[in-house]
Amino acid sequence: MLQNNLRQAGNAVTVVNAGNWGHNSFQALLRLYLRILPHKPDILLYYLAFNDTSRHRLNPEDIALPDAVAFSDSLSCYVRMVNAHRNLYFRTMLYYYFSESLLPKCKGLANRTLGPEKCERLKTWLGRQGSIPAGAQGDGADIIMHNGQRYLRNLRSMVDMCKRHGTRLVLVTFVCDGQRIDPFTRRSIQHYNELMRQVAHEEGLDLVDMESAFSTLGDLEKHFTDDHYHPSRLCAEQIAAELAKTYPEWGHRKVASKR
Repeated sequence: MLQNNLRQAGNAVTVVNAGNWGHNSFQALLRLYLRILPHKPDILLYYLAFNDTSRHRLNPEDIALPDAVAFSDSLSCYVRMVNAHRNLYFRTMLYYYFSESLLPKCKGLANRTLGPEKCERLKTWLGRQGSIPAGAQGDGADIIMHNGQRYLRNLRSMVDMCKRHGTRLVLVTFVCDGQRIDPFTRRSIQHYNELMRQVAHEEGLDLVDMESAFSTLGDLEKHFTDDHYHPSRLCAEQIAAELAKTYPEWGHRKVASKR
């Protein structure tokens, strides 16, 4: 979408999607060094935050998903590997359908039938995490700050790598349906976006503030899937349009000579 928008506006560019689902900033750092920078891109758009959200304190080397899981051949393989040490029911697509599709759609009915407390126990029994991080104090602000520093270190390392390779790094803040996503995840993403703005300011980097752009759109329910952070086609079109609109600001500055 972005490439089509830019070419229709007369820009001779090639856009490559080098993202990978299920990876956090540490895995992105490794992939940037091993798989992306060797291709010597002129510009790198960095749009990533959700997979750094964690309900426990992350170590520097922690990853969101092992590559064997992230690159699994099918959704059923993914479910089986994610739940490898659980009982047979958890390793089936029936569990995935019930927990990821049916349960959210029936949440209102379940609350009325079972009550909020029993619904939370049901989600816990299904292996889903609650809205408050385990072991967190209060609203989990200590965990958000701790993991934010990890995100910041990884981001600064990527900034340094891109500078050394002559690739212009453009930071893009992450968007989600803040009205419907759980409060802990919303606060985490907002914190990471603030850190991204901080780095852009300190390092003199271009920033596309997608979060601010989406804040003017009103209700974002139709812009995301049921998990409130994976973009729908409408959302993807909006992201591509915003990047294309701001391209004159970040796309035409002279790129540093590659070493």
